[in-house]
Amino acid sequence: MSVALDTKFDAAAEALGPSAIVAKGSAGELFMEIMNTTDRNVWARFEPVTEDQHKALKVEPPFIKSLFCAVAVDRAAFAHSPDTPGQFQSMECDGLVFHRNARPDEMIPSDIADGPMRVTVHKHHLVGFEAGRELVVMDYDGEQFIEMTGTSDKDDNLVLPEGASLRVITLDDPFVVMLPAPTTAFFWMDDTMRSFQGPIDLPATTLSTD
Repeated sequence: MSVALDTKFDAAAEALGPSAIVAKGSAGELFMEIMNTTDRNVWARFEPVTEDQHKALKVEPPFIKSLFCAVAVDRAAFAHSPDTPGQFQSMECDGLVFHRNARPDEMIPSDIADGPMRVTVHKHHLVGFEAGRELVVMDYDGEQFIEMTGTSDKDDNLVLPEGASLRVITLDDPFVVMLPAPTTAFFWMDDTMRSFQGPIDLPATTLSTD
């Protein structure tokens, strides 16, 4: 990570308040979450894991393993658990600490084959991207959604919502942005778990590459 991104991101994370937790790791590393099927709250491990750790993790009902994938962001932090301003709820599962970071609400299946599920997610999520990197953006219905999970190597095969398109930008400067609360997330629920989330406003200094 560059000093420029660290400086900008750390200042934004500190402004979230004393309850905020900064996740360890960076783009391309694997992260996992578990979900309580009773209340649909999601609990995340805030540091990278391995495939072996994910396979070995033992969860007890009503919990299930949920998201497990590579992240697309370079830095991430959460301000607090959903519906509990100034407080983060944490618990231990099979010897690992998880934090309640999200609660999905409305989940709308795609009306086209192999298209993404659209999910309204309650969370307070700050993300950062390194200067000089390529960032994939989904333009949809006049709004912009940025890649959050998965990698771009199979994006040409994604079945997009009707009217949506993808483009790649190169960031001139570090980009730090707070996702809206709630966040609209588009998930392709296959082996690679690709998602775009927002809507957000892109930085003024970008170079379009595709």
